[in-house]
Amino acid sequence: MEMRAAVLQKDRSVTIKSVPVPKLLPRSVRVKVLAVQMAPYTTDVVSGKLGYRHGEPPVILGCSGVGEVLEVAEDVHDVEPGDIVFCDPMVGNPSNQGHYDWILQGWTALSPESMLTQKKYPSGTLAEQYVTPAECLTRIDRPEMQPMARWSTLIWFSIAQGALTRGSIQAGQVVAVTGATGGLGSCAVLLALAAGASKACVGPLRSVRS
Repeated sequence: MEMRAAVLQKDRSVTIKSVPVPKLLPRSVRVKVLAVQMAPYTTDVVSGKLGYRHGEPPVILGCSGVGEVLEVAEDVHDVEPGDIVFCDPMVGNPSNQGHYDWILQGWTALSPESMLTQKKYPSGTLAEQYVTPAECLTRIDRPEMQPMARWSTLIWFSIAQGALTRGSIQAGQVVAVTGATGGLGSCAVLLALAAGASKACVGPLRSVRS
């Protein structure tokens, strides 16, 4: 069985072509990709300018997205075919043995120890289907509330929420966000205001909203 995918070639060009559907692995899920959030620096990833370690081309890129579950491995019980899910690209060994072998699936390896993980899950979301670990999926219970393209921005909101949680943001505080007009920064501003911040600023001086 084959599918269509955007394939990064050895000359750093991207070609839409038919490729084999990836095989289902233990504890994994096959997802029909519905929408992908394209990072503003995608061109620099494709060109190789950023030096991301996504394996030797040809490879299928694509970091995160939303999709519909098509098939689950027999040891997966928390999602099922038909579920609409957010796909987190952070993939790695969840053991506590001190090996940091995590990757951003379809984007880059995060350490020299990540190559085995990269080999196991080499392809990203710029394809009709992809396979990812079940623990990377979050079910969206009411997907009809937003267009799929908007749900795909959850990758930025989840990163921004992590920063706000780590900063222990409390209601009534003033929050300064460096780069608040970009994709990630604008999500941080919206989340800070939703959490009760009295003001969100671009840097320490210029107010975005009060």
